[in-house]
Amino acid sequence: MPVTTKERFYKDNILNKELGRVGFPWGKCPDKPNATLMSLLHDLNYAEDVPDYISEIYDLDVSNKETIETYFIIKEREKSVRKWLEEECQTPWEAHQHTVSEIIKNYRGQVINCKDLKFIDVIGHGHFGDVHFAEWIEGQAVAVKVLKDQSVSQRKRRDFEREILLYCQLDHANIVQFLGACIELPHLAIIMEYMDISLHEALHLKDVDIPPTDRTSVMKQMAKGLSYLHRKGIVHCDLKPHNILLNNIPGEEASNPDLPIIAKLTDFGLSFMKYDTESSASKTPVKNIGTPRYSAPEVLRGAALFADDMMKADVYSLSLTILELLLEEVPFENLSLSQLRKQVGENELKPKMKNGHILKQPLKSLLERALSSDPAIRPSARYLSDVCESFQNAYRE
Repeated sequence: MPVTTKERFYKDNILNKELGRVGFPWGKCPDKPNATLMSLLHDLNYAEDVPDYISEIYDLDVSNKETIETYFIIKEREKSVRKWLEEECQTPWEAHQHTVSEIIKNYRGQVINCKDLKFIDVIGHGHFGDVHFAEWIEGQAVAVKVLKDQSVSQRKRRDFEREILLYCQLDHANIVQFLGACIELPHLAIIMEYMDISLHEALHLKDVDIPPTDRTSVMKQMAKGLSYLHRKGIVHCDLKPHNILLNNIPGEEASNPDLPIIAKLTDFGLSFMKYDTESSASKTPVKNIGTPRYSAPEVLRGAALFADDMMKADVYSLSLTILELLLEEVPFENLSLSQLRKQVGENELKPKMKNGHILKQPLKSLLERALSSDPAIRPSARYLSDVCESFQNAYRE
């Protein structure tokens, strides 16, 4: 299957006008932070160390290096996927959409032999282990989350097994599809459908020009996914763009951009069930859980939170993610961990929403409510989803 690339340009729409990038090539956004840095990185081949001149010019701190490391992982993944498409696929690639009935019939709950998986490359990292791009039976591309250290404590293994059991209970169009698990030591692994790209990669590393209507659709799908989890009594605890996966994205070799963009929530390594008698987190409060930049003020303060409290924190995290999707503004981008705890956690600093005026006022008001420092003011995930569903377009006409 031949793979071709062509230069793409930002189209004329309300978000691109606001960001001053209409007509610019993807990634050449004048007003977007780190645009020049990411442009330079696109010209680099993979290297184990960050080039000295890049570090000197941009005075990179640890967080920047993590971004660059992620970039290199993505570049390697692209090479692996491209090679697999060209050498292994005997039939044209089709979008990774399967009906729920097909997956239940063939794969759901299936015990998978690790020997049936051909591991191709590491494509990411989860809380319990690395995520691999792999080929399963009959040439199916899958994502495999492998327990990082098979000699870990019994508690760590129990947590990993709990994630597997949680996945078995999930069946929704906007939750990444669980296909099966390797359950024999030393090969503990979760096998999921392969998705093309994360929302974080699409927005900040690939600079994909997602049309406003598609951004609105992704917003709705994310909200539906969280509403489904909460209805089942499941708290995600780590919602952020990295944990939103997308299919049918323009510019991705394995995608079908003629189909609607699909968005799915993933990574339930920190999740727990409200009524899970096996989970201590369901009966006792938790503290300092999740990714600080997307954490609610009460989480940053280190408050002891029960499941109902964490559901309100989920709504806050999802709302930050929605803002980042719609405005391409990374929340509290210049704040360190200590500053996040002080400014957001204690002083109740709100995200800026510099370009918030381009959003429809009812949606902006909803998000402001969802981002309240008072959890009691925030709507439920179900209400948030229902209101988001009412918008044909998130942006002003």
